[in-house]
Amino acid sequence: MDWWIFIPIGLVLVGLVIFIATRKKPEDFNNAIRRLGLSNQGGVLRGQIQGFSIAIETQAIGEDKQRWRTIFYVEFPSRLGLGFMTTSVRGGRRSLKAIDTGDAEFDNLVSIETQNAQKVQDYLTTERRECLVELFKVDPNAWLDDGGIHMNVDGAIDDYAILKPYFDGLLDMAIDLFPGRAARKAVRRASKLAD
Repeated sequence: MDWWIFIPIGLVLVGLVIFIATRKKPEDFNNAIRRLGLSNQGGVLRGQIQGFSIAIETQAIGEDKQRWRTIFYVEFPSRLGLGFMTTSVRGGRRSLKAIDTGDAEFDNLVSIETQNAQKVQDYLTTERRECLVELFKVDPNAWLDDGGIHMNVDGAIDDYAILKPYFDGLLDMAIDLFPGRAARKAVRRASKLAD
């Protein structure tokens, strides 16, 4: 057998070894969630970040339990005390109990039920209205109440690259929606730029 046949085989093997040794390995998901400030507690990712309690859970859904949903919940540091529930308008129909905010475009997208319309009106700054519209674009089934934000995403999220944008977006919304947190948002933006 001719020895020159082994040269291409050797080159391929050397190339394969170099490729395997130098390729970027995906980060372990548990290490990634720890970088977010979360820990896995019985299958639920939990953490306290900037005063907000965060929980992220994946659940099997449907009669056959073959589909998955990831549920995000961000609890405010304290209840807002507005006595309200905010959901998206589905199919162009608002709840009969929904208040009219005076912003027709917003009212066509967002339904707010409350017993104290004036308090809610005072709370709904332009920035908060924009946050709510964005939340319902991401998840039409999301909601906001005195306690925090709830959002669902179809599928099981077990990849840091997919989880992080949802996590960052929801935390930024919580900061925008909770009174007195604007300064913290500036700090958060600066820390994200440093990452």
